[in-house]
Amino acid sequence: MDETEPRVVVVTGAGGYGVGSGVCEALAEQGARLVLNDIDPDGLRAAAMRHPDAATVVSDLCTPDGVDAVIDAGVTRFGRIDALVNNAGVGLALPAHLAGEADFDRLFSLNVRATWLASRAFARYRIAHGGGGAIVNVSSVHAQHTQNGYALYAATKGAVEGLTRGMAVELGPHGIRCNAVAPGAVLDERFADRYGFAGDAVAHIRAHAVEQQAIPRPLGPDAVGWVAAFLTTPEAWGIAGQTITVDAGLSTLLYDRVFTGDAPARS
Repeated sequence: MDETEPRVVVVTGAGGYGVGSGVCEALAEQGARLVLNDIDPDGLRAAAMRHPDAATVVSDLCTPDGVDAVIDAGVTRFGRIDALVNNAGVGLALPAHLAGEADFDRLFSLNVRATWLASRAFARYRIAHGGGGAIVNVSSVHAQHTQNGYALYAATKGAVEGLTRGMAVELGPHGIRCNAVAPGAVLDERFADRYGFAGDAVAHIRAHAVEQQAIPRPLGPDAVGWVAAFLTTPEAWGIAGQTITVDAGLSTLLYDRVFTGDAPARS
């Protein structure tokens, strides 16, 4: 790739207004050309309205054919693909001992299998065209620090981080970098009504930032998007096999501020 040319980046799970939207916004600001994927046609249409020059592909990434459709669309539209951001994923708030087999299969199919299938297809494509490029997987703070009801979700994100490290080692000789970003609680006041909070959703978002984060500022999709976008650039060539946590210090606090108040620090 001529580094003076715009990067062509696939973003999976690009519909809606979550982390994927922040990734797309950051990449667009950098001048990248976008290949947007989602299984939800309505969400993808909304993303296409925000990025009218992007290629869009509605497909199921849990199947090889669905992944191939995304790669083919990018190559057909822009002539190549330089980077892949595996953002597509699904959550579950249910204790592991109460979950069913269908819950388990659904989580691992999209969060792990689809990430692997997309990464495999991208790696094979890049190797066939001389190597180089970048994969960025979206993990979560739950991979290392979790809470009640998220055991299965945490297990999938732990698997994503393991896959990230392993593929970084395997693909490094081909010049392909593989890294991950681990978002904290991404809560955007612009879309507060979408989170399903009881009562004043904006107040809940602001309280979470003040009480639970080292940096008392709501963490929006853009904060994660800029880190993911940087990892796709040639300037990030020295970063491989790493997970960068973007949580405004959520996982750094030992206790939230409501609990500790002004208590003196203890060693």
